[in-house]
Amino acid sequence: QIVIEMLKNQLPEGPSPQAAPPPMRTGGKGGPPAHQGPPGGPTAPPPPTGESAEDPKTGLPREEAARLNPAIRAAVKRALGILCYCSPTALDRNAHAGDTVSPAKAAERWEAPIGLWIQQDVIAALARVNDREADRIRKENGNPWVGLMPVKDFVSIRISPYVRSEAAADRQAGAPAVPLGDEPARPPGVATPFANANVSNDLFDVVQFTVKLVVDARDIPLIVDEICRNKFHRPLRIDYSEEPPNLSMTGKIYGSEPTARVVMDFETCFFFADEYAALMPDDTVAALAHQRPKPKVEGSASK
Repeated sequence: QIVIEMLKNQLPEGPSPQAAPPPMRTGGKGGPPAHQGPPGGPTAPPPPTGESAEDPKTGLPREEAARLNPAIRAAVKRALGILCYCSPTALDRNAHAGDTVSPAKAAERWEAPIGLWIQQDVIAALARVNDREADRIRKENGNPWVGLMPVKDFVSIRISPYVRSEAAADRQAGAPAVPLGDEPARPPGVATPFANANVSNDLFDVVQFTVKLVVDARDIPLIVDEICRNKFHRPLRIDYSEEPPNLSMTGKIYGSEPTARVVMDFETCFFFADEYAALMPDDTVAALAHQRPKPKVEGSASK
């Protein structure tokens, strides 16, 4: 945060929405007060020749060294211009998308829009959380950037097939994902690892999905609530670990707020209504051990 504020006016000149140093988030969230910068301010002289490029107190690059480092300058400029990072492998892309050689089977085509709907729900929820915070900062004449947002990095979302009975012979329980690294976190796909999970039944079908994020640690309850709001999504497990500070100031910069890397497992339900069941492929009906409703005979209704 100190280096960002010091470098801000040193970026190439030109029109930019960030005309002033970004504010710290305080406002009753328990965060630290806005840092006023080191003694001497941004105009402090460069370190003497032979002095370390890092500040021994903070571990951050000194102002002069940071200003002359193109990787730091690029990372700062990028961080100030976005509200959230997104990994290239974040979305759960359907394996048959655009495949003209091995087209998807009927059951796979049936599950494809389910994955799309879930991803749309989650992305829209995360966007609402960040947009509200960005609007609040703008109303206070601040400049929102990724370091001040609740959701800082959308690492991955992955969706399971239908969750069947634990007795299904061809399914094995996977271990819950851990909140480490940038690898996509996958849902177990069975109810066994969770104390409160459901399986598909005659009333509704169940799908699990797992979201991996880098967030402001204080906003985890807010994010879970927004994902589940007015939806049939239900949290099964939340695991998180502290995200260490990026003292190099290169790559992704998450700011000075308390940051965590979190993995969230959810389940969502699709009710097995007659209209829904009538369209389900035969292979899916058989795999879920459903009974397809008998077609209604025209004119059979009682008068």
